[in-house]
Amino acid sequence: MLNMLWYIGGGLFVGGLLAVLLGLRRIPPGGRRCGGCGYDLSGTPAAHQRCPECGGDLDALAVETSLSADAITHRRRLRRWGGSALAAGFLVITLTLLFDPRRIPFTPTPILVHFDAWRAARSSEAVAAPIHKQIGTRHVESTLDDAALRVVIDRLLEPTTDLRDTASARSLLMHAWIAGVLTPEELTSMEAIWPVLWLKPTVGSRAQMPIDIEVDCDFTEPMSAGLVLRIEWKEILIDDVSFATGRVQTFPWPGPGLAAMGRDARPPQDLPESTDAVNATLILQVSLLDNRRGLVTGQVEPFPDIILDTREVRLNRRLALRPPSIGTDD
Repeated sequence: MLNMLWYIGGGLFVGGLLAVLLGLRRIPPGGRRCGGCGYDLSGTPAAHQRCPECGGDLDALAVETSLSADAITHRRRLRRWGGSALAAGFLVITLTLLFDPRRIPFTPTPILVHFDAWRAARSSEAVAAPIHKQIGTRHVESTLDDAALRVVIDRLLEPTTDLRDTASARSLLMHAWIAGVLTPEELTSMEAIWPVLWLKPTVGSRAQMPIDIEVDCDFTEPMSAGLVLRIEWKEILIDDVSFATGRVQTFPWPGPGLAAMGRDARPPQDLPESTDAVNATLILQVSLLDNRRGLVTGQVEPFPDIILDTREVRLNRRLALRPPSIGTDD
């Protein structure tokens, strides 16, 4: 599509330019005529200021030429049509250039930050990815400073920006977090950075019901983001009977090894009402920890005193009971 627009714009521009040049060719000398309509002024007194045919100003339009009236009007049409085609071609070329991703590596930084980043925040991943990648690359190369990156990040944090569908935007936000441009408060306020949790559908007995969780994330590609996700199991309730638990799960965040199905992935359907089941509730404490120093030191475990934010999460689900074996009490 873009190539076709380039051909159309180029054709209009070149064709219009040729038409204008043809219309501006040197006029062969001859009798006096109106340059606007070609009217023969040989019988018109020199004192006349207006063309008797078109009313044009003869001081500006009168020419000495041997061309016929048709030839003069034809040249005038060429100039008019050529000018219109030239303007249309220039407009098509300009618009195509603005939206052609192949120009992104050569785009001046102010245009990249103030126009392309604005467009990327409102476009699909296919459009946004090369723009966000180029912004991150230039920031790493120090050809784009923190202030310019801050302008881009502010646009990505606007409520109208859907971070779920643009992986490149999330990657750029993580780059800004590592660089110190994105604040901890801004990071933890992003719903996309928090995990999606649900209880796995398991089967057991009232006395021995296996409990496990599914951890999912909007960031479908693992990245070194300087974050750690810690999930602390606080309490398990089976039909309102409490069971102690001290399980702690820790993940480099986002990823790796997560389900990575996206926030739109629906947890498995609940059991039919007729199924013999128990009501299970799991109370979790979910924390995001700052491990940016770990990117330098190579430590996998977070520094325990740098907790960015903590949320309590309650997961509820009906879990199926295994049919009791004959001769046993369950």
